[in-house]
Amino acid sequence: MVGPKAEVRSVEALVQFRQALVGFGQEVAGAADLVEAELHRVRQWIEVEQVQYWKHAVDEAEQRLAEARVELERAETTSRPEDRPSCHVQRKLYELAKRRLSYCEHQLRVVKHWRGLLEREMHNLAGRIGKLRDVADIDVARAVATLDRHIQALRDYLATSGPATSAPASPLPPPDSASRLPPLGPPRVSEPDSMPDPRTPLSDNASHEKR
Repeated sequence: MVGPKAEVRSVEALVQFRQALVGFGQEVAGAADLVEAELHRVRQWIEVEQVQYWKHAVDEAEQRLAEARVELERAETTSRPEDRPSCHVQRKLYELAKRRLSYCEHQLRVVKHWRGLLEREMHNLAGRIGKLRDVADIDVARAVATLDRHIQALRDYLATSGPATSAPASPLPPPDSASRLPPLGPPRVSEPDSMPDPRTPLSDNASHEKR
């Protein structure tokens, strides 16, 4: 079974399509690079900046809580009964230090939770980005190589043989021209082989018929 024939009208159109295909491959590769760079930036922000920040914040909150506890105990043990209301400031600072530590610990747990989610999503995206890179590096490159071979083959063909020329076909007669026959002339009468000699006497039967 013979497949459909390709009708190439312009080799330059194939060259332009090749250039567009190369540009598409470059855009796909650039998009993959951009996605990877953005994922790396988010990972750095969560793992380095946020995790380290809240770990340091928890350490500071623990230290402040310890200091506030010491100040409160010192105030309670050294104050005279009449001076006991002055411990209100130390108690307030101690409660604030406790709330600060609880908040920092909560934020650290949240950041670690999002870090785990990001790791799973990045693992899933790594396969998709790899397929995207295969399109740019393998599929597009293979298609460009195929186009190069076809373009070169067409150029070689055009260089060795010019476009085929054929004699113009004779115009067809009008559809009703077959029924246009020449007009009929008057009917032709066949002549006898020989005419009788007028000098020859008629036979009896002919004389009788004449009389």
